[in-house]
Formats: sequence, structure tokens, C-alpha cells
Amino acid sequence: MAKIKDISRVDRPREKFLKKGSDALTKSELLAILLGSGIMGKNVKELSEQIIRKFGVKFLSSSVDDLLQIKGIGKAKALQISSAIALVKRYYEEGRGNEIVIKNSNSVLSLTYGLRDKKKEYLVCLYLNARNVLIKKETITIGLLDKSLIHPREIFAPALELRAASIVLVHNHPSGDPLPSEKDIEVIKKIAEAGSLLGINVIDFIITSSEGSYSFSEDLKGKNKSLDYVAEGAQAALFELLETEKTAYETSLEEQAFEANNFPMSNIKKPVLRKEIKDFVNKVHSGDCLDVMKKIPDKSIDMILCDLPYGTTQNKWDSVIPLDKLWEQYERIIKDNGAIVLTAQGLFTAKLILSNEKLFKYKIIWEKSKPTNFLNAKKQPLRKHEDICVFYKTQPTYNPQMRKGEAYNKGVRKNQLTGSYGDFKPVEVKSDGERYPIDVVYFKTAESEGKVYHPTQKPVELGQYLIRTFSNPGEIILDNTCGSGSFLVSAVVEGRDFVGIEKNTDVHLFKDKKIDYVKICNDRVELAKEKLSLK
Repeated sequence: MAKIKDISRVDRPREKFLKKGSDALTKSELLAILLGSGIMGKNVKELSEQIIRKFGVKFLSSSVDDLLQIKGIGKAKALQISSAIALVKRYYEEGRGNEIVIKNSNSVLSLTYGLRDKKKEYLVCLYLNARNVLIKKETITIGLLDKSLIHPREIFAPALELRAASIVLVHNHPSGDPLPSEKDIEVIKKIAEAGSLLGINVIDFIITSSEGSYSFSEDLKGKNKSLDYVAEGAQAALFELLETEKTAYETSLEEQAFEANNFPMSNIKKPVLRKEIKDFVNKVHSGDCLDVMKKIPDKSIDMILCDLPYGTTQNKWDSVIPLDKLWEQYERIIKDNGAIVLTAQGLFTAKLILSNEKLFKYKIIWEKSKPTNFLNAKKQPLRKHEDICVFYKTQPTYNPQMRKGEAYNKGVRKNQLTGSYGDFKPVEVKSDGERYPIDVVYFKTAESEGKVYHPTQKPVELGQYLIRTFSNPGEIILDNTCGSGSFLVSAVVEGRDFVGIEKNTDVHLFKDKKIDYVKICNDRVELAKEKLSLK
């Protein structure tokens, strides 16, 4: 049986853990340590990568039966993995109860996830202390929500008893539509005012459903303000937000407090209904990327790899996307340690870098096998490279793709001075020929891989190189202008999940031939999956 010792010492997960700590290891390497040994014909590292690739983000939900379906995994190993998962979950559940801080609507939705699929309507209240730490979660009513049936004392009596400083209310819509109804608005107005009078702040009223969620607080604040419940030292107050949004009137607040029309639906901005990331993964979505990305959840993408339109031709499909709007979505959906990797060339490279100097870190040069710009060959040099611009917020995953060179063995003389760091002891320097990557990479153009579907089609191998460098197996890669789908195929081949977006479903790129690029993407992805299954 293949064991972990079969892997070269420098790559052994156990040694890496001891030397660098758990943060330096990928998910599959951590799993390899847990498993300890592989199976016939597959070492432990390969086995763990296969498991992570199969389950992806659903790994923690895998059962013994699920694991037994992997060829070579017996009951012992399946129980080993499931027991570890169960232990982690148990400690997590016990630890959560100690102190759960409710920062924003995402915190609330994670605690009330089960409501979204309920067949009846529920109203649940979260009671918080002055630091927004959860004191208690309680179901107030089950059944239709109606202001005439819900008295504020049902909500605020426990709040007074628990000495709660604030509350958050969560209501589900079994219909699937998370938009607030008129009854929802009437109820929240009534409760928010009662809380204001009692000195117990109603922070938010959230509607959840199978199709998404809606937060009164977030929608009333608007996109230009912090969506956290405590921002710049000030606690969110739903009653104040409601008052700000009310239509003008002359009679007193007391006379109008419970009238159904004093906060009409027209005063609520239409929300962007954000779905769960599982609704997007491993699909090619047809539409304008700026519209589709608005529905992707915050911080849900591990890496963005995209060949944006450069705007170097007069073709309609080559129109540059407004970069300010693009960055607004990119920065919202990318994880804090996610890499944004974008191809570019010429003037578009400069525009792209200057569009977000804060996140730009460096660029890689892709040297191509074939040059372009033959029409200007007598006036300008042929163009044989494109740029790959790398952006990120904090240090992302970086897996150096080592190069091969000549082995050497050399020493440093005692009297040798570098002039840089002062004196140092002589040391013998050896190399087996392995080299760290440089910022110039060579890949053949797409023609070398077979049929070309798009004038600016990128090679799958280039995408594989970048995906291996900036992500790990099982993570999610977004290509928001996926064209012919090369980078989606790269993701499939490298064991990553993907989200593809493409708007060109009926265009003339080659003479009079109409092309549906969404279909081409889907066909190429399916073909890649078939080839992998045959290996």
C-alpha cells in the first residue's frame, strides 16, 4: 500500500505542518495527514486530492455512505474521515454558544438557515446584549404573520426579562419570494416603534426564503453605507430608518403610527435578490456579467480568472466593460484572500492597472507561440505577448509552479562580500535543477489545442497554470466573460468548481455564421468531464 513516505520529503504534508503550521497546508494536505496512507496504486496525497475534488464545499456534509462510493475507500477510512468531521462539528456547535456576535444580516441568516425551507411561516427573534452578542433565539409565532395577531409584548416581554439591548427579527416566506409584503411592512413598523418607546432597539427585520433573502436595514441604508449593524460606533436603528423613508405628512406620529399606508411599498428600494453560491456553481449563466454578478453572494468566490474585452477592435463583442462597475462587483464577491487574475494587452493593460491601483500587485507576461499585428509589420514590431494582471486584497493562495533547469553544486568563498547584507558564513549551494517561476511564461496559442471557437480564445493550458498557482482543488473560479469557455475547461481539468457568465448567444463573429457561446461553453465543459471520467 502506498504511504505518505512515498512522497518526496519537501512535499510531505506532515513535515510541512511541523515546519510551517496548518495555515501553510491545503485542505487536501490536511486530509492526507489524517488518512496517513493511501490505497493500492494511489498515494495518500493523490487520494486526499480526489476526495476534496469530489465533494468540494460539501465535504463537511459527506457521510460514510458517500465516502464509500470512492473507489478504494473502505469502511475504516470512511469512518476515520466521518469521525473527524463529527468531532469538529461538535466542538464548533459547543463553542458557538459561548459568544455569537451578530455583525450583519449574514450572521443572522447563518443562525436561521433552516427557516428558508419551512412550509409554514415563522417569526423568530434574536435577543442581543449591548455588544450585539446573542443571548437567546426564540420562535415567536408559527403561521400567517398579521399585525392584529402579534402583540409587541410577545416579543418585548422576553427582551425585558433577558435584559436585551436590541433584537433582530427573522421571518420566512414559504412562497420563495423574499420581497416584503404589505403585512410585513405593517408588522415591522408596529414592532420598531414599540421598541423605540421601550428603549430596546430593533436592529433589523429579515425575510428569508428558498430564492434569497431581504434585509430592511440593508435596503434602507443604501449601498454607499456600511451594512454592519454597528458602524462607526453607531448602532443601527430600524425605527429611525423607517422614519427617514416615510412620506411627508402633517398629522402627528401618534395619529399615523399604525396606519397601513404611511410607509408604502413605493418607498422600499427594489432589492437585489442574492442567491446562494450553490445556485451558481458549475453552470454557464447567460446575461450581462454586471447584472448576473449582482446576484452572487458576498465573499463567495476563491479566484476570478477572466479574459476581459480589450476594446482594441471595432467589434461589438470587444466593447470594454465599465471598470468602476466591474470592480464594485469583483471586490464584493471575491474572498479577502482571493486572487483576481485578468488578461490584458497594450493600452488596456494601462487602463486596467490604473482602474484599481490599490489592489494591483504585479503582472505576468504570457509569451505566445505565434505573433500578431501582421497588418502593421512594416511599421511596428509584431506582438508576441499578452499581460496577465494580478490583483488582490491580502496575500492569496500561491502555489509556485516550479520550472526545470540544470542542477548545480557551488560554494561561497569566505572573503566574498555582497555589499548588500554584510558578512556571512560560507555556505554550499546545491540545486537539483528545480527553479521558482519567473514573471514570463510560455504557452502555445489556442490553435495548438484544436478547434478555435473565438477570435481571442485563450489556451486551456494557460488557464490550468494560473488556476494551479492561485487556487486549491475544490475552490470556486469565476470567469465573467467566458467566451468559448477555455478557462472553465481549465477549472474542470484542475478539479475546481466554476461560475461562468457569457452574454453572446447569437452573434456573428465568423462571416455569416451565428454562434451561441453559452452552448459552446457547456459543450466544451461536458466534453472535458467525459475525458476526465475515461482516465
